[in-house]
Amino acid sequence: WQESDILAPILPATLKPFDLRPLGTGAPLPLRGVGPLAGLKLPADAAANWLHTLEPKPGATVALTAGDHPALVLGKHGKGRIAMLALAPLGEDIPGAWWRSEAGQTITTAACRLLLNVR
Repeated sequence: WQESDILAPILPATLKPFDLRPLGTGAPLPLRGVGPLAGLKLPADAAANWLHTLEPKPGATVALTAGDHPALVLGKHGKGRIAMLALAPLGEDIPGAWWRSEAGQTITTAACRLLLNVR
């Protein structure tokens, strides 16, 4: 689907082949808001252990990272805004798993607010 003639031109990042990867072999990577989500209040142990590998396109904005990896990338197309969330709810049930904690709701709400331009 990432090579779709319809989706690829509007997405704010490209996916690498075989893009879903475990994030290393050690501890899960912490999640952190950056750019427009700098200061996002996530639980201290919010973490991810699987992620799609994204390469932000020129003009795109990274709003969330998992360690040093882009986890939420924002862009514009036409009169609208687009978001790509690279986190995947896979792997072991880790402490602070973003999909099982309030981090998931916080990230989703923050992304929707950015897309709707709501403060």
